[in-house]
Amino acid sequence: MLRNSLKPGRCQAGQKNNFDHVANVVTYPEEMEQIDKWILCDAVTSGGLLLAVDEADADQLLEAFNNKQVHAQIIGEVTSENNGKIIVK
Repeated sequence: MLRNSLKPGRCQAGQKNNFDHVANVVTYPEEMEQIDKWILCDAVTSGGLLLAVDEADADQLLEAFNNKQVHAQIIGEVTSENNGKIIVK
């Protein structure tokens, strides 16, 4: 839904500010469209968009969310590589 509300070349000021704020620590895939990068930097949230848990607990937590009909998915992992950086795949 958010993707459909954005027009090419335009985003909200908060998204642009967030995008600029993380520019030095986030690497996006070359093929990712700008509109999708802005969506990842969305400034209008209701919270709860990202939750980090120990890898050993991830599948159990995901199952618990799914059992409650809460859409959730594993989107990445924290590693010692690229310390302080976010690599979007």
